[in-house]
Amino acid sequence: MYLHDINPKMMKFIRLIFLFITVPLIAQNYTEKTFDRKTKAKLQSDLQSYLDATYNKDWDRVADMIYPGLYQLAGKEEILRALNNGTESLEYKIDFHPSTGLYIYPAYLEKDQKKYALISYTNNFTMTFHKKPDENELSFKGRMDYTYHKLKQRYADNQVIRGAQPGIFHFKIPKYMLAVYLPEKGSYTFIDFPRNPAKASLLQRIIDQDIIDYFNRKINK
Repeated sequence: MYLHDINPKMMKFIRLIFLFITVPLIAQNYTEKTFDRKTKAKLQSDLQSYLDATYNKDWDRVADMIYPGLYQLAGKEEILRALNNGTESLEYKIDFHPSTGLYIYPAYLEKDQKKYALISYTNNFTMTFHKKPDENELSFKGRMDYTYHKLKQRYADNQVIRGAQPGIFHFKIPKYMLAVYLPEKGSYTFIDFPRNPAKASLLQRIIDQDIIDYFNRKINK
């Protein structure tokens, strides 16, 4: 019997059976482990270095600690420009504050000496908008009222708080990141683990899908 002789219902059943057969095989490529003290201490140390570099806007250091697979999507110089331009411009500047609520999920995945761990945290930062040279206080306030309105449409309650002065907004954004230990570097590297489907599709191009699925299941528990 050839495949084209099989009726569509039977083909659907075969594909379903094949899915259930292959998914466990894929999952077995990675070993689930629980952190021991030494492994977790190394991750905590590298994570703190990464967060400190971000807090201090030491973008060269940040770029060295980003998961290098990201550079398959955009060059290192391009990412450095984005980091610089994205945090300070003629229109606004962003100042970071220490992250809070750091939580390292207790199990990680390992394959070929690489380790994959998930971290949740709250990203805290302040965004300060600059008044335009030809803008009076009333116009500036109106523009900031509109900006706040748009921000509230994008972020959940209590994630954006207006400062005492016009043009200042404080953010508390819950986020996830993936830590990837690279044996050739002898240290962990980091990359955003987005929940937004459009952004998550980029991660799928550089991180194996079964790893992404594993940690998504942890988040959704």
